[in-house]
Order: sequence, then structure tokens, then C-alpha cells
Amino acid sequence: MYFSIKEKQLLELLLLNKTGISLEVLARELEVSSRTIYRELALAEDTLSLYQIALNKKIGTGFYLSGEIEELNRLKKDLLSTDLIFDSKDRQSYLICQLLLAKDNVKLIGLAQDFNVSPGTINNDLTKITEIIEGFQMTLQRGKGKAVSIKSDEESLRLIVSGIITSKLNEYEFLNIFQNEYDEEHFERVQKTRMPFLSFLTYRYFKIAVQTTFRMKQHFFEDISNSGLMQFIVILTLMIMRLSEDNQLEKIHFEEKEDTTLTNNITEYVIKDIFQETELQLLKSERIFLKKAVNGVRFFQKQDLFSADYNMELTYQIKNFIHLVETEAHWEFSKDHTLFSGLLTHLEALLNRAFTPVLQVEDSLYATIRERYPEIYKGIIVGLAGVFPDKRFSENDYIYLVIHFASSWENYKKIYGLKAMVICTSGIGTSRILENRLNKHFSELKEITVVSLSEVNDYKLTDFDFIFSTIFLPHFTVRYHLITPMLLSEELVKIKGLIDECIDQKKDYTLSDSIKEINKQNSEKIPTEKTLKEIHHLSKTALGILNYFSIESINGNQPIEESLLWICRQLQDIGVLTDAENVQQKLIERANVAPVGIPGTQMGLFHVRNTHVVSSYFGIYELEQEVPIIGIDRKDMGLKRILIMVAPYPLNVVERDLLGLVSSMVIENDSTTALFDKGEEEAVRKKIEKEFKAYVLRKTH
Repeated sequence: MYFSIKEKQLLELLLLNKTGISLEVLARELEVSSRTIYRELALAEDTLSLYQIALNKKIGTGFYLSGEIEELNRLKKDLLSTDLIFDSKDRQSYLICQLLLAKDNVKLIGLAQDFNVSPGTINNDLTKITEIIEGFQMTLQRGKGKAVSIKSDEESLRLIVSGIITSKLNEYEFLNIFQNEYDEEHFERVQKTRMPFLSFLTYRYFKIAVQTTFRMKQHFFEDISNSGLMQFIVILTLMIMRLSEDNQLEKIHFEEKEDTTLTNNITEYVIKDIFQETELQLLKSERIFLKKAVNGVRFFQKQDLFSADYNMELTYQIKNFIHLVETEAHWEFSKDHTLFSGLLTHLEALLNRAFTPVLQVEDSLYATIRERYPEIYKGIIVGLAGVFPDKRFSENDYIYLVIHFASSWENYKKIYGLKAMVICTSGIGTSRILENRLNKHFSELKEITVVSLSEVNDYKLTDFDFIFSTIFLPHFTVRYHLITPMLLSEELVKIKGLIDECIDQKKDYTLSDSIKEINKQNSEKIPTEKTLKEIHHLSKTALGILNYFSIESINGNQPIEESLLWICRQLQDIGVLTDAENVQQKLIERANVAPVGIPGTQMGLFHVRNTHVVSSYFGIYELEQEVPIIGIDRKDMGLKRILIMVAPYPLNVVERDLLGLVSSMVIENDSTTALFDKGEEEAVRKKIEKEFKAYVLRKTH
């Protein structure tokens, strides 16, 4: 018995969810469109008929299987023990890897037998592959006796094969390999029955790459995403394999960039680890290639404002990028500092990576994302072209950036979790229709409670942000909104306005109000000791930074170095730091390494993390006369306001997040930049307090 890869995944999900699984969940789990799921279900019914198993659908629960227990168990056993077959797209991807890695020409008839298809089908695949690899410095060559091969330079081979393998692996299943002890037999069984693209990786070198990657992660990173680990393990395995077969890189096609300290340290660590395991020596070109692979993994490391590698110039570019996307999408994304942080880490990796175009097969999920968020998609393309005109980006890059912005758009509405009551005569029927319509159109509504007229008095009406009713309620004591069960277009507009108004009102709470609200909510739940400590730490840290904040004036016309020393001595006097001279010197060194001036303003952001700093601090100092400095855009500018940010070393996560929040506010958009550049102390304080409050809400809900 043979199963296609998607058919196998689909049947496993159906067997696992005995009571039913919805179309939406199937589409999400398999990363395809709903239309593709319907097609796969139709094909799966033919397979299920061989086991006398029926595919059923029930409203409310979704799709489920029914049949004799013996037959269901036989299907499970066959899924675990049989080979996979490929659809045309997977087969073409597999063929590309197979032909690139083959030492000699491969016979056409042998390929047909391997895939259990006709030679004509393989010929059609090869024709398609020829079209795909055009422009990739690759050629499909046909030899005598109907033999074929793909010729490629070594760098493109590694990047494309590793890219295809990574794209075809299931992240959850891949990482499950490492959860328990695994040997070569287990590895081969996984290749055969679950992840056929793993068959291109040799077990011995795969195990070395896994061990090296996890040691590297433990040594250098607080956190790397699972997909980052998977990506690096695959490309490192392939690199070791190719070197062990004496396939050295002769030439690097992508441009070399200035290496960061972190990149160099990780690269040297990995090189030494590989040598200890294999005694392989890496030449200069191999080291450059490995550095680019490491930079790709850095996509998954959270950026730290106080890190020596923090790219201030990129933060300014991302501000402009977000602004261009905002213009196309008509949504204020610049308010979301989580989005800003995510884009900073993501785009740094895209800009640092080794760019060889990845062979891509259009995924129906891409089309779904484009259709759902067309304005954001267009904004991404316009924004990247405007801010990074000399860089090349793939469709995959566009889609992942759309996901960043779309997540921000969706999550922004859910921060405050609005609650609504729906009233009708009986509490069933029309009110349920209305409930479904509200759920469909307004994700901001976290909770919708349907009640009958007789049940209204059982609830505390002030607990709800909105009360909707399908019937007129004379003498009703609380504000309510009369609407039809089908929600006409004008009613949708009205409700959208009500929700936006309510969110704006909630955003106007002070930080202290938010903390009181959080403590009240948690006290009702009998919180754990850990939760109470977390809430206390969040509020204490945020209020501590706010209490220190002020805008002070510096009299006289002294050099910037003397002004910084004066500031540090003031901070020493109030207990923020213990060694003014040392911190001043570090501030100067940091400014010499990377410019601190904010383009289009008269301010510069001086920041440092130091063992002589006791408490995190942010403040603004106004100079009597302007002094010349260099902006982060490498142009001359005048400095009138010094923004000082100092933090202890080591720095905890909350302090890092809060100070990072302030730094991103400085260049968030034109209005907030102007506020920090020219605004009065109270206005700047309110802005910081507002954003700190939102951060506390996100962390404690």
C-alpha cells in the first residue's frame, strides 16, 4: 500500500481526532487551502474504501472516520510501515535534490521505477525542472542512454538543496526525533515513512550537526525558534557531507559584509566543534559560507538595544518601511512595538543572508494570505522597494512579512478583550444567528454571552462593554444597541465605530489604573505565587523608570564629552550608577562605534549597559547650544537634546523590553519623534506611561 505525503498526514489527523476535526483545522495543520483539503478528502475516500472505512461529516464537529476497530488499526499500522509516494510538486523537488547530489548521471528508467511512475511522467517532470532552474546558474544535461544530471556550482547546490529539504520537513516531527534516544535504524524509518526528504542527509553527519547546533544554542543564545534550529541543522549537515566528499567551495557569489562579533564567535565555535568530531579543515570560502548560515539563524535571536551588534541604522529603515506599509494598508502599525521588534530581527537576517534564489513551488497557502490581506501584501512590496531598493526578496519573504503585519493587525484588536451581551426573546434562534455574525466580523469581541429577556437580571450588566438586542427594550437602565439578527452593512459600520471608540477609551487608562485592574482580575482567580511576583516585578520596574524620567537643562557651551560626564555625575548622585567616569567613557565608546543622531531631529540616543549601573534609567537633557554629531544615516547634524539610557549588566528581560520600548518610541513615527525632540516633560511622560501600560497588559493577560 502506498500513500502520498499529504494523504498520509490527512489520514493521521483523522485517526487522531476520533470525534471530528474541522475543515479549518485540517487546512491549518496541513498548511494548504480549504479547496485543497476538499480535493485530498475526495482522494482519501478511495483509499479508505479499501479498509471499509467511511469518511463522515457532522455539523459542529467536522470530519471523522467510522469503521470496524480491526480495520482502523490496520490503517494505522499501514500508515506507519509503508513507503510514501509523491505528488508532482514534491516529486519535482525530490528530483532536483537527487540529481544535484548524484555523483554520476542517473538513468531515466531508474527514476521512473523509484517513483513508481512511467518514464513519460519523469520526462514531463524534467521539462518542468528545466524551466524552474533557468537563471540559477544550473543546467539540466541529458547524456547517453537516457541518463540525466544537473550541473551546478557548489554554493548554489548547498543553498538550494538545504532550502528544499527544510521547506519539506514538518517542524514538529523533525524536532520529535530529538525528544528521545534515536539511532540510525530509527532515523531511516522516519525517512521512509514520514519525512522522505531527510533521506538526502547522512545519519552520521546529521547527528554531528544536531549535537553541534544544540551546543552552540546553549552557549550563545537565550532562545532560537524551532524552525531556526531545523534550518541550521540541515544546512550544517549538508555542508559536512559535501566537505567529507571533498566538494569544496571554490567561489562565493554573494557579497561579503562586515562581520559582527557574535557572528565571528559562533562561527569559530562551530568550526572547532566540527573539527573535533570530523577533523575537517574549513578554508576561507567555507568560513564565509558558514558565517552566512549563522546570520540566518540570528533571525531567531531577539534583538537587544544594548548589544554590541544592535543596528541603529536598520531601526530607522524599519521605521520608514512600516510607514510605507501603513500608507498602503491604511492602518497604524507603528503603534505596535512587538511588530517593530519582530521586523528588526527578521529583516536583519534577510539582509545578511546568502542570497541564492530558492527554488519555490507556489503553495496554495500563499494565495490565501495574499487574498486575505491584499493591502498589506501590496504595502510590503512597495515598502521593501522603497527602503531596500538594491536588495532582492522572494515570494516567501513577502508572505512571511505579511504574516508579521497581519498578526499585528489581528492581535491589536484583541489586547483589551471586549465583552458583549446579546439579548432576544428566547435566547435561541435569532440571537444565535447574531452571535455567529458578531464572531465572524469582530475578532475584538473576546466573549459573547447570549441571554433571553427573562435571564437579563441574572447578570451584572456593567461587566459588558456592549449590549446588543434584537428587540426594543423600553425603560432599560443600561445603554444598549438595537440591531437586526443579520447585521446589515450600515450596522457593521456602526459596531466597528463603537468598538474602536471603546478601545481608545481603554487605552487612556493610566499605568497605575491598569495595574490595579490586573491585580483585581488576578485576585478573583486566586493567583499563584509566581503570577503575583511577576505582576509585582512588572509594575515595580515600569514605575521605577517612569519615576526617574525628567527633562533637564545643561548650561554652558562645553564639548559633548563634558556634558555626558555631568549627566553621569547627576545620575551617580541619585543612586542610578556608582562610577560616573566609567559609564561616561562607555557611552562615548559606544557612540564612536555607531552614530547615535536621529535624522531629521536635533537629538541623539546615547545608551549603554554597564556593571556600574544600579537601576535602569531614561532621561532627556537639553543643551544650551547645538553641537555637531553624526546621524545614524551617516550625515552631519546638530545635537540639541541628549537622550540618555543606561541599564545594569546583566540586564533582566523586563528591563530590556521596557527600555527597548522607549527606544523604538523615539523613531516610531513622525509625531512621536517630534514629541521626544521638542515636547515638554509631561507630554513625553504620558506617552511613555501609555506604552508601558500596554506592555503590562500584554504580559499579564
